[in-house]
Amino acid sequence: MQNKHHQPGFTQSVLPWAVAAGALVIYLVTLNHWVNVRSLPVVAKIAGWEWTPFVQMPLLYFITIPFRVLPAGVQPVALNILSAVFGALTVGLLAGSVALLPHDRTHEQRLRERSEFSLLSTPTSWIPPLFASLAFVFQLTMWEHSTSLTGESLDLLIFAYLIRCLLEFRVSQNERWLGKFALVYGMGISNNYSLIAYFPAFLVALIWMRGKRFFRTAFLGRMAGFGFVGLLLYLALPLIWLLNGDVSYSFWDLLKANLIAQKILVFDPQLRSRVLILSLTSVLPLLMMGIRWPSSFGETNAAGAAITNVMFRLVHLVFLIAGAVTMLDPKFSPRNLGWGIPFLSLYYLTAIAIGYYSGYVLLVFTDPAKKNWQCQSDALRFFNPVFLT
Repeated sequence: MQNKHHQPGFTQSVLPWAVAAGALVIYLVTLNHWVNVRSLPVVAKIAGWEWTPFVQMPLLYFITIPFRVLPAGVQPVALNILSAVFGALTVGLLAGSVALLPHDRTHEQRLRERSEFSLLSTPTSWIPPLFASLAFVFQLTMWEHSTSLTGESLDLLIFAYLIRCLLEFRVSQNERWLGKFALVYGMGISNNYSLIAYFPAFLVALIWMRGKRFFRTAFLGRMAGFGFVGLLLYLALPLIWLLNGDVSYSFWDLLKANLIAQKILVFDPQLRSRVLILSLTSVLPLLMMGIRWPSSFGETNAAGAAITNVMFRLVHLVFLIAGAVTMLDPKFSPRNLGWGIPFLSLYYLTAIAIGYYSGYVLLVFTDPAKKNWQCQSDALRFFNPVFLT
């Protein structure tokens, strides 16, 4: 059932566009004006410098069709500008997604945040989206792929849009967002193998949000239909190659080339084990914030409850600090452990976690509980002034 009462405020409506505009300026000012080692394979395909068929990234192929009519000397710069636009839109989606995160996961949050949909409504609610966006904009790997067209910025834009669809649905309960989600997901899979690996996580998120309504036949059929339409993009490049009259490759050869390449990456056991390690600062924090924790864990005295609250605060602080440090590319970051794979989606999840946990800190450490009878322990009174100064 659609919720018609949500009125987006400045943080949800204006701030994301302002952040995207700022990111675009940064990427354009620092734009790469030619090709580099990362962008050369993709630019060579798009510009026609390479004779082999374009069998992967069909979505990128269609988006870049207008750029093929540009002069050869202009194409690399124009394509890099396109990548900067993709990167800026992704940053805008990040800011909007952080603003839509619920802050009712812990008992202390529920005592303080009473707004509709549990969106952060404190006077400082603009800080978490801005903080997460700045951390992501200046992340080195993100900057590299936003100033040179490698295809990664488009894949990340799709990933960011999928997350935004789910968060918008949580607030509005408008199923059009889920239809868009299924269609874009199908299109994204044909362009980006990592969405195959993320499918179980997105499926669990859908079931979590809809509950028993997820298993309704009409809903499942509608989602499958949208997804199937998106997946038809797999067939586009093989068909185009055949329509051009080249018989060097068959339709199935070109289709299998894309499918096999994706299969190798998705089912590589060494890569999966490496992703598991990298998930400790990206996926694990999101799992933590996805759980709506009970108000108590069976403590029978005030001391036990206070210790539990302190531990929750410390865990949230650890995740916030770990996320912020990850953006600086320490030894445990995707840049150093990723075997040359950008893993921008993991950086994006880390940025969302930074936004959420910074919002938690601003809410719990600085905002007094709204229930007057809720007493604070000496330990909690010690922590709060640190963030009030």
